[in-house]
Amino acid sequence: MCFAVIIKTNYEGFKVGCDWARATFSPDGQYIAVGSADGSVFIWGVNTAKVETILKEHTSHGFFSRSAVTATAWHPYSALLVSVDKAKKAIVWSDV
Repeated sequence: MCFAVIIKTNYEGFKVGCDWARATFSPDGQYIAVGSADGSVFIWGVNTAKVETILKEHTSHGFFSRSAVTATAWHPYSALLVSVDKAKKAIVWSDV
């Protein structure tokens, strides 16, 4: 079985940072996480097509990356999300 979900939306400040950027669905299928050119991660509601959360300025590890986020991935059994940027930094986000 194959299906497609198409969400057409626009949000001021969101820009895809590269052609190979990857978005991912949350384990429950209710959200999509996608990285932006400015280093932030946008979380969109699938049913509403609206931005639910913007993750940015993560400084608990002593750095803030403004490099484009190229990929995101959800943990299959929890609310953890990981993002990877072009500067080769990975951030694990909790309580998303």
